[in-house]
Amino acid sequence: MQIIVKQSYSHYNRSLGMQIKSKDHYDRVCKEGNWVPYEQAQEIAERSRKEKIKPYKISKESEELIKYAKDIKDKKGNLKLSDKAIDKLVERKAIGKQVPSYMQLPSTYQNKGGFA
Repeated sequence: MQIIVKQSYSHYNRSLGMQIKSKDHYDRVCKEGNWVPYEQAQEIAERSRKEKIKPYKISKESEELIKYAKDIKDKKGNLKLSDKAIDKLVERKAIGKQVPSYMQLPSTYQNKGGFA
């Protein structure tokens, strides 16, 4: 006589917050929610460990800019740049001198002289 063992996949998944009835149901719920199934996440983690992704390192120039910004900030962390400092940052291409359109004054506030 042959013994047949049927495994039940039914369980409550705490991360999804619902009862899972089968492997197909789990895959469908993950796909609908744009989640990665546990097995696939483990494969991705293993692959990244094998590839040994290098951490991002900033350049010396960037380190100098960050240090300069930390030195001139006030107690609240705001930067008050002088014209000389702005020109230096523009030379290093850390910032652009042009003011974005969303920061410009409306045309009614431009200097036209007299009463508007």
